Amino acid sequence: MSFADAVIIMTSNVGGVAPPAPRGRIGFAAEPAAPSPAVAEDAFTVQAIQAAREAFSDEFFNRIQRVVVFQPLGRAAVREIIDKIAGRLRARLTPRGVSLRFADSAYDLLMETGYSARYGAGEMERAVERLVEEPLGRMLLDGRLGKGSQVVVSGHGGEMRFDTGGAG
Repeated sequence: MSFADAVIIMTSNVGGVAPPAPRGRIGFAAEPAAPSPAVAEDAFTVQAIQAAREAFSDEFFNRIQRVVVFQPLGRAAVREIIDKIAGRLRARLTPRGVSLRFADSAYDLLMETGYSARYGAGEMERAVERLVEEPLGRMLLDGRLGKGSQVVVSGHGGEMRFDTGGAG
């Protein structure tokens, strides 16, 4: 077996923090125009590659054929991740006759607790489990949810609220 034709993909969070937004000038001078998204993206790429060069030895880094820098996730992408996780949860609740809907405030709280610019959305699955699945499980066990229950999950004061309607 030879690695001559192998493609090895490695991932790292090295350099995963976006550079701070440029600050405006102090005083009466006109503020400079905001950099275009392409310029900001390029600055992030340069910063990420520089961080990787500093984190890895020269011998190792020079053997890397290509570096691909992924830009930090935006709110829309994080919301899609939450939707995928919630879809799996809905699929498990459907046979029990329970419907589930997330209010915008629930998305906001999950984004706040399950996403960081440094580590991405890796914590999101655990945040949904801790903030949504576990309380729903207790509600099922306590008999507060049953066939025909409709649950609307919303975030208030750093906690999830579960408003139920229907049977149960």
